[in-house]
Amino acid sequence: MTNRVLFGMGMRSLRASRWANLRSLHAHTKSAMPRWGKASVFAAAGVGFSWACWNTNTTSNFHVAACEAEKVGGTSAEQLRNAFRYMFSEAVSKAAPAVVRIECKRDNGFYSYESSGSGFIFDADGSILTNAHVVQGATSLTVTLADGTQLEGRVENSDALSDVAIVRAKTRKKLTAITVGRSGELRVGEWVVVCGCPGSLKDTVTVGIVSAIGRQSTELGMGARRMSYIQTDAAINQGNSGGPVINLEGEVVAMSSMKAAQLDGIGFAIPIDLSMEIVRQLRTHGRVQRPHLGMRVVTLQESDLRALERAHSIKGLTG
Repeated sequence: MTNRVLFGMGMRSLRASRWANLRSLHAHTKSAMPRWGKASVFAAAGVGFSWACWNTNTTSNFHVAACEAEKVGGTSAEQLRNAFRYMFSEAVSKAAPAVVRIECKRDNGFYSYESSGSGFIFDADGSILTNAHVVQGATSLTVTLADGTQLEGRVENSDALSDVAIVRAKTRKKLTAITVGRSGELRVGEWVVVCGCPGSLKDTVTVGIVSAIGRQSTELGMGARRMSYIQTDAAINQGNSGGPVINLEGEVVAMSSMKAAQLDGIGFAIPIDLSMEIVRQLRTHGRVQRPHLGMRVVTLQESDLRALERAHSIKGLTG
């Protein structure tokens, strides 16, 4: 299909000129070269032509789309080229105004220290989503918006097990909120962009793909969490925690959470579908409700069995 598209449109003139050159080459060498010489020339020409076919066959979808655009008289190849060139920039420009830096101060009475992480505004009233470990134990929070405005923040609620926290920025005006996408629609190999403030470097973005979907916490040595994560090779560093992972539409599809120790290109993010469900439960019930069985297994001694027999008039428990 690629060869047919390319040679049927953009390569048409190239094909005609190539055959013209071959005809002139044949005419020139017919009387001037011995049989083996002519064969060598045509072999070389054949190699060149075969390489051109192979090269066009491996041409990216972008070039095919550009040729299609020129054929139908729609978007010009130049416009299409710019669209591909700035596709990450367009996605970032949609999400960037909602990305924030969260500075935390902690004071336990003996010493105080500061740390920082990332977050994103998911509601115009100043509601911010971040990781619970970013704000855990903080005595005061400062939220820095994309335009440099600093606001006082407070932890509205958090769930340590899922590592999700809601921070509320104190503001009287509406803030720019990010568009919430659906992590359930992600596919392995899809482009994603990680936004945040690694190392306190504001407005930092890294690009990668979705490496895996549904990576279980048991695989990461955190079985008690009973969580699933999105794995990506986009760089997630210290300070990225709580920042958004966006798709090419500029929609948040996950929240950066952690990276594999001593390994490069392996980071993990909490799916946005799960994060927003946790937000709903925190605001509805004040906590996350998790299923559990109301029972436990214990070892009963003979004295316990006798006590049960007396209390409930049961016989035969002790044999």
